Amino acid sequence: MGARGQEFTLFMEEIATLTAKVASTTTEIDRIASNLQQQTTEAGKILELESIQITEGSHLLSNNWLSFNRIADAYSQIDRLMQSIDVATSSQVETSKEVTNAMKKIAKVSKMTGNSSRKFSTSLQKTVEISQQMQATINQLQVS
Repeated sequence: MGARGQEFTLFMEEIATLTAKVASTTTEIDRIASNLQQQTTEAGKILELESIQITEGSHLLSNNWLSFNRIADAYSQIDRLMQSIDVATSSQVETSKEVTNAMKKIAKVSKMTGNSSRKFSTSLQKTVEISQQMQATINQLQVS
């Protein structure tokens, strides 16, 4: 296999590697998006449950002084949930930044690949033209 063939093989291997990286990144993005959606759904359910508990605690408070402890517990749980949501949101922001950076890298690699493809195509086209010229010259020499 000639140098051009080896270059083409390396080029195709690079494209295959980049394709695998893009697929892997896409899978990771899907996983992150799914996790974000699941965490949001869970937080909504938890907040809804906590809201119900707070309402029930308010009714019990009017009937019994001991109900105050239940309300305090509910507020404590809400605080922990809010802290948990804050941590999850911070994590989601970092994950979003990582995804953005990964997408920027993919775009950069894609641009480089496109440039390399254009250069390769131009070189290949020139090679075809030279081959055709050589063939024409050989044909002329054979006729003479």
